[in-house]
Amino acid sequence: VLVLVPNYNSDANDLMAVGNRRGQIGPEKGMGQRQNMQGLDLNRDFMKLESPEAQSLVRLANQWDPHVFIDCHTTNGSRHRYQLTYDVPHNPASPSPLRKFLREQMIPAVTAQLKTQGKDAFYYGNFNRDQTRWTSYGYEPRFSTEYFGLRGRLGILSESYSYIPYRERIEISGQFVTACLDYAAENSATIADLTEKIDQQWVELAATSPGRFDVPLEAAMAAFAEPVTIPGYAADGDEPQDYPVEFWGDYRETARTVLPYAYVFPAAHQNVVDNLQNHGIQVEVLTAALDCEVNVHSVKAIRRTPGGYQGPASIRLQTNSERDSRRIPAGSVVVRTAQPLGRMAVWLLEPQSQDGLASWNYFPEEIQQGAEFPVWRIEQPLEIPSKPLPEETAPRVEK
Repeated sequence: VLVLVPNYNSDANDLMAVGNRRGQIGPEKGMGQRQNMQGLDLNRDFMKLESPEAQSLVRLANQWDPHVFIDCHTTNGSRHRYQLTYDVPHNPASPSPLRKFLREQMIPAVTAQLKTQGKDAFYYGNFNRDQTRWTSYGYEPRFSTEYFGLRGRLGILSESYSYIPYRERIEISGQFVTACLDYAAENSATIADLTEKIDQQWVELAATSPGRFDVPLEAAMAAFAEPVTIPGYAADGDEPQDYPVEFWGDYRETARTVLPYAYVFPAAHQNVVDNLQNHGIQVEVLTAALDCEVNVHSVKAIRRTPGGYQGPASIRLQTNSERDSRRIPAGSVVVRTAQPLGRMAVWLLEPQSQDGLASWNYFPEEIQQGAEFPVWRIEQPLEIPSKPLPEETAPRVEK
């Protein structure tokens, strides 16, 4: 079954002008603009879901739950002799069997298939100034490919290049997508089994063993052990020249959190409920008051960054945490981690998450230095009197 979204950023695409990306070869009337009509970069919006486009695409993913997601782009990155580069999830929080399958099985097979058609392709990257490094993009799930990896699904990025002719971009993109689909069709049982096991193993571990394993929340890029050779051009013209380089795209975790059993927060945070349900995360409501021990974060330091077209002003938090006995009132919101999108819930609700709701200003009034972060952690399994919160009771917030 194929589900196609042929034009994700339709309003912006209609604003075609030759000067929108100088140096791009075709189409004759130019290209649209990158940011949508809110001034947002849609490929930075997959966690905060500020745009109606991202909300709709994620809702589509919830309805269909695709095993494989392919995101087709054109970039004006470093000039080289590949017509197309690709990539797969980097985030160390995405399931390692999924990343291993893509890097060791599916992508090598797709690359070999393109080779039989006379096309060379490689992992996405850009040269540094002296062309000694080939560096990939970020690991944050605000990017579509990383987002689908965090959902436990095969996310694949396709990048054709603005400096090759328009027709060639269409042809190589079609060949790459077709090769991916052919492989998925030929290995459909393997892929379905892989993703099903990923979901089952996560749910079982989160239900029975919270507190016994960690979820990465932050990572730093490092070089892969083996150098690679990138076919490029001489600095002074169009003469082909190959460059032995370090390949920087191996993200290694630098911060983590212990997986809790559940998160709880006040019902007043309807915007948070809306976001979680937009992602397809199961949300519950307490039917009676609950006395239990929780882990409470307090804000130690706040670092603010200015906004731009890739997103609003964001913040990073440093927090302290301590155990405390609390009475959680009836009507509070509960999010258990033992659900297929439990990893996503952790990334959204942890205060120190690189791409969480705290960083995207979903708690603007509560986040003050020295204040208590309004999301508590229940660390160990216990009986929680709750019922599912139907999505219909959470009307969408107009952004």
